[in-house]
Amino acid sequence: MLLLTLTSCGPRRLSPQAYQDLVIKTLQGGEWEKGGPPLPGLIPSIKKLFGSLYCAESNCGVASEMQYIVETAKDEVEVVAEYHGRICNKKVRPPKDMQATQEEICSLLDGIGRDADAMSITAGYAARILAGYGNSADLGGFSQKIMERKGMIIEALRKLREISWLAPVFQGVKDEIPELGRK
Repeated sequence: MLLLTLTSCGPRRLSPQAYQDLVIKTLQGGEWEKGGPPLPGLIPSIKKLFGSLYCAESNCGVASEMQYIVETAKDEVEVVAEYHGRICNKKVRPPKDMQATQEEICSLLDGIGRDADAMSITAGYAARILAGYGNSADLGGFSQKIMERKGMIIEALRKLREISWLAPVFQGVKDEIPELGRK
């Protein structure tokens, strides 16, 4: 009798369709029926982050532009952490045959968050140097590190896109993030 009680205490496994719907809805963004702030979709959020990188791409050396990267990347870290919390928490139990997929999704989201955080930190260092030395400082190394992190995020997005049932999340992605259309 006690064994039956203990095994039925935790959250139930979701059906494959319910699990897929949860992940897709979360990554597409919008209102969350269980409360919490509305989220931007993963692709629009990444597009905003990548849009902030024009200065790093051209090694422009303007403190305010590097500060904009810091702020945008910090926002991305928070958004990805929210996606992770909604998809990867212990209350979300995918079907057993989808557990490896959930682990992969969670690992890729972790990586995107870490890479965005590294962009923020690197851009913050660059902004402080520029503020101290003026906009003439050479930021080649900082810009290169930021762009390397962008490449890592692109690779993580490509791996997510390989999960066939996540196709709705990536609709129109080539228009939003052209780098995902290239290899």
